[in-house]
Amino acid sequence: MGNIIIELIFEKLNHLDAGYVNRVLNQNLDKISYKLHPKVESVTSTPKYLVIILSIPDEFNPFSFEGRRLIYVIAGGIVFLLNFNARFINYEVHGVTSSLLFKKEWRDVKVALCVIAKDEAPYVDEFMSKIRGFFDDIVVGVDTRTKDSTWDEFAKRGARCFYIGWEDDFSKLRNNTMKFVAPEIDWVFWLDVDEEPEMELLLNLRNMVKTDRFDAYGFTLINSITGTVEKGKIRLFRRSKGRWEGRVHEVVRGIPEERICHTDFKILHKQRWIASGGKIKEERNAFYRRLEKMS
Repeated sequence: MGNIIIELIFEKLNHLDAGYVNRVLNQNLDKISYKLHPKVESVTSTPKYLVIILSIPDEFNPFSFEGRRLIYVIAGGIVFLLNFNARFINYEVHGVTSSLLFKKEWRDVKVALCVIAKDEAPYVDEFMSKIRGFFDDIVVGVDTRTKDSTWDEFAKRGARCFYIGWEDDFSKLRNNTMKFVAPEIDWVFWLDVDEEPEMELLLNLRNMVKTDRFDAYGFTLINSITGTVEKGKIRLFRRSKGRWEGRVHEVVRGIPEERICHTDFKILHKQRWIASGGKIKEERNAFYRRLEKMS
């Protein structure tokens, strides 16, 4: 059994000596640890910040709702033990401890958003307004069958666009799009234009990619039109580990189950072609059936 390293970051409101904080936590942390039973690995005090590194048994999932709640409970307990002389700011998750306060290479982990699009011009502004600022690179594979201004709408909002030839295979389209992601990018998050990740997912995105424990993350996909709920859909993965497979209804493959973290974060799917009904729905259903027969 290994350990997960949790780094709790506090702003100091008054003087706090690292040795004093260490003693207080070692004497009292069990009283507030609840289910986690953390061990204090180190305490670092700078003029402005207090950084407390805890180790926790690795059966604990820091990205589940319960896991995040318990971490906040512990952080609140530490504030109480320190007589409210510190204010909790945030926590970060690491695989191992190695001068984490000063050696911050992990802060440079970058995430790209990969999108494929065809005739999505009317919806680009709304889509980009929800995700802009959360990614280091936004790469859009514009299907060569596109007839509207999808390319222009994405490009003028900061995305890097590439025309990708359609080969009757959605996975090929996505994999070819990923080739254009900047070489320094480590992680890929993928969406369609009619999908919207919840804000809590986006706010936790950087935290998820800072640990070496996982190579992919699964989320819950909620279809707002049909009411369908699909859990464990991999939408964030280490670029070097995964790739899409499947001509239609494509999924990410190549990552062992033990390296996948299943979270309770949600992505809303506003499946417009189903909502449109009529001829559009019939044509899209026929198109998908044809691809399925080719598989």
